[in-house]
Amino acid sequence: MNNLKEVKTKENSALIEEIDIISTKDRNLLEQIKSTETKVLAEKLIITLKEELKFDYDPKYFKSGACSERIPDNENWYYVRAVSILKFCIENPRGIKKLRRRYGKLRNLGSKPSKKYLASGFLLRHLVQELERNNYLAVHPKGRYTSERGKKLLETAL
Repeated sequence: MNNLKEVKTKENSALIEEIDIISTKDRNLLEQIKSTETKVLAEKLIITLKEELKFDYDPKYFKSGACSERIPDNENWYYVRAVSILKFCIENPRGIKKLRRRYGKLRNLGSKPSKKYLASGFLLRHLVQELERNNYLAVHPKGRYTSERGKKLLETAL
């Protein structure tokens, strides 16, 4: 029995070392991607995203959620949001609810205290589905995460 335990621990330690080597290579890339601003990445990727992401509607006429008073000033805000989602989902799988919470804001209610509102689920859901159709996001039981193609896209913008 002791021999079996030793063999298992040696195999596990070898596997753990391999995982650490792989993850250290990826960590440097993840740190670079996280440290760069989303707007900078989006400016470099906007041409690629405009060619590949197709929508049935024009997103520049939508508010980003119930918390917003007006439509966004930037005409390309939808593509900036797409890059932000790719950055946000790069480490762990995220669902639509977490995305709604992340992009939600405080809403000014006048004399009443401000309240946190969620972002628009319709826009996020359609954007995530479009990113998934183009293989930038992959499906996981706990949500969606950035696929290898999505990571390569972000690498090209660095």
